[in-house]
Amino acid sequence: ELMSLLGDRIHKHLFNGGALTEEAMARRLLKRCDEVEVAFTAEAARWGKRTPYSWARARDEFLRGYLAAKPESMLENLIDRGLYPTVVAPFFSINGVYQHGGAIEPGDAVSMSAPSGTIYYTLDGDDPRCDVGHEGGVYTGPLPLAKTTHVKARVLDGNAWSALNEAVYTVGE
Repeated sequence: ELMSLLGDRIHKHLFNGGALTEEAMARRLLKRCDEVEVAFTAEAARWGKRTPYSWARARDEFLRGYLAAKPESMLENLIDRGLYPTVVAPFFSINGVYQHGGAIEPGDAVSMSAPSGTIYYTLDGDDPRCDVGHEGGVYTGPLPLAKTTHVKARVLDGNAWSALNEAVYTVGE
């Protein structure tokens, strides 16, 4: 159970706008760079450097190189060490267009896909691995949503579960 919870947490932060996606890490890094840029330039001038080793160039090289590759290499490392499931979690879309949560119109349908295995889902916020007292089951096709819904889904491939993918779709205000 602990490994399953760890996989769920890793998925939450490495995908769908999570804290460890390239975009989220770049936002945090750029915020910190903006905070120290004036001090960095002043310190370079103090040491007689009229144009410091292009602060912007160094920052951008880091963003395009190291940081861009980090989430993918981190995931590979976690899988290699047995800390993240090898079964790919399902993807969500609304009316055929990728959308992970957010505002939708009444009757819009959430679709799920995965490269292999059987998708299990719930629409009441319960874990799809539970087999009692939840609204959901085996995914067989698009699910129209009439109200705000907390969708959770996993893939079962053989005896192995994927990490949990979850999103809240908001209908109306």
